[in-house]
Amino acid sequence: MSDVTPGEMRERAIALHRAGKLAEARKLYAAYLAGSPRDAAMWSNYGSLMRSEGRQDLALLAQERAVALDPDGVAQMGNLANALSDVGRYERALSLREAVLRRNPGDTSQKSMIGKALRASGRHDEGIAWLEQACRDHPGDHEMRIQLALTQLAAGRYADGFRNYEVRWLTGELKPRQLPPSKKWQGEELTGRSILVMPEQGFGDAVTFARFLPELRRFNPARVMLLCERPLMRVFAGVEGVDWMGPEVGPEQPYDVWTNMMDLPPLHFDRSDVIPPPTRLTVPEDSRARARMFVAPHAGTFKVGVVWCGSVTY
Repeated sequence: MSDVTPGEMRERAIALHRAGKLAEARKLYAAYLAGSPRDAAMWSNYGSLMRSEGRQDLALLAQERAVALDPDGVAQMGNLANALSDVGRYERALSLREAVLRRNPGDTSQKSMIGKALRASGRHDEGIAWLEQACRDHPGDHEMRIQLALTQLAAGRYADGFRNYEVRWLTGELKPRQLPPSKKWQGEELTGRSILVMPEQGFGDAVTFARFLPELRRFNPARVMLLCERPLMRVFAGVEGVDWMGPEVGPEQPYDVWTNMMDLPPLHFDRSDVIPPPTRLTVPEDSRARARMFVAPHAGTFKVGVVWCGSVTY
């Protein structure tokens, strides 16, 4: 690279990083920083690249170097706070975010991250108070409301937390439902009407929140219908609180209103703080036989089962 100037190398590294070509960018960052070791912004960029690769120890070292070179750099302080949070050093991350916010009082992302840092530190009440005020100041900020919801849930304030978590459909991370908004259930009586319950983002969510399906009976529905992903059909056979279940809904299965499964918890927690027991799943006999076959060679040993992911695509 002797024919490439440091400035050209710098711009090329940044361009590769932005394009997602991390391995190529990493080599150029290293080569550039070897010759220009006092460039705080590039140390910070290099640390961000290390963080995206899951190399938190190197990311933290690079961000520490960046802040040492430019102690007042707002971007550097924010990136160091991210790296510190990754390794559980929340208190120092919090102080850095507060310093950034003092310089940029309108930085809504830092307000959200301060709330997140308070939650991660176990300071739930402080985090809720902070985020409630931030949501009042910025009522249209969906990320802020998500952080409030997660902090309320962490504090065991389930009714408020799940109600605020409805904003998940507005953050841009989830695909909006392709269902008529006019048919979205608003919590009114269901006498004589059928309601369709939609699954959430993953299999684990469906298994976890199916326990709240029986709550719909209080609203006297004529029929509770559950849209179920095909891989869960067998384990959900006979699940409590459901009259019909299937992987898709067509004209032959009409419904009057629909709701999301994760919108059901407030119906319960408005009345009780006790978490309902998990829904009873059905384990087919052929699955039991398959499990017995797998463990048979280890019959005399102590066994620990680990569910390491809900889906191989996640």
